[in-house]
Amino acid sequence: NPSAAGLAERLAGAGIGWVVVEAGTPGPPPPDLAGLRQLVDGPDVRLYRVPGPIRQPAAEPARAAVVIGADLLIALLVAVAAVAKAGRAAVGLLHSRVTSAGQFRRAGRG
Repeated sequence: NPSAAGLAERLAGAGIGWVVVEAGTPGPPPPDLAGLRQLVDGPDVRLYRVPGPIRQPAAEPARAAVVIGADLLIALLVAVAAVAKAGRAAVGLLHSRVTSAGQFRRAGRG
């Protein structure tokens, strides 16, 4: 089928390697997927693999910088939250009844 083979080539060229078809989804019927390899055929979903090499989109430097920056920001926020939690735990331990009672006993003996 020439149109099915053309679809597989267009999908691979667009960097798409998988196609999921849900049963009962509103909208037009899917195109002829005969050029794709069907891996799952269930009552609610069908999964197809696009054959052949899939084009990998080139990473854009600006986009990569934004993602790396966001990752670093999240790592910083997690580190700050961990330090803050550890600090609160230490302050709570210093002001606990057990610690305070021990300090008073030592001070009274001296």
